[in-house]
Formats: sequence, structure tokens, C-alpha cells
Amino acid sequence: MAAGETIIPSLVSGIFFSENSEALNSRSFQEYLGIINDLENGLSIKQIAVKMRLSDSSIEKKLQKIRKCYRVKTNYELIHKTLTQRLPQF
Repeated sequence: MAAGETIIPSLVSGIFFSENSEALNSRSFQEYLGIINDLENGLSIKQIAVKMRLSDSSIEKKLQKIRKCYRVKTNYELIHKTLTQRLPQF
């Protein structure tokens, strides 16, 4: 993995794909990664929705699924968990 790249734990990716029956390179999975990265970069739900050309409620639904997979309740917990699971930079 490259430094600064979002790491999806195998448990989380397993949940995403067992529920969705989608391949690893799917557009949907890339959307989830994009949403997580945008949150980490400080974008609001509304800004993410505009960027992805989706509704605010669509982004929130995707975030609910992501939070469920990571077993967290808030976006702040999600950001913290994804950032702490990164590989250390050398």
C-alpha cells in the first residue's frame, strides 16, 4: 500500500462485498473509498454530494453503510478509525 492510501480491513471489505455481491474493483466500492477520503479531507456531506453528483441523502445512506461496516456511530469515529489503520510512513 502507498503511504496515505485508505486501508480497508478484510473484515470491512468482506461485509461490503458479501452484502452487495460486487467485485473489488466495482464502481460502488470506489465510491465508498472516495467518500471516506473526502471526509478525511474535510469535505461536508453536501460538498461530497455535489462533487459526486448525488443527493445529500444518497451520500448519507452510503455513510450509514460504511459506519456500520466499521462498527462506528459517527463520521468522526469513522475518520479516526480509518486514519489509525493506515500504514506508518517510513
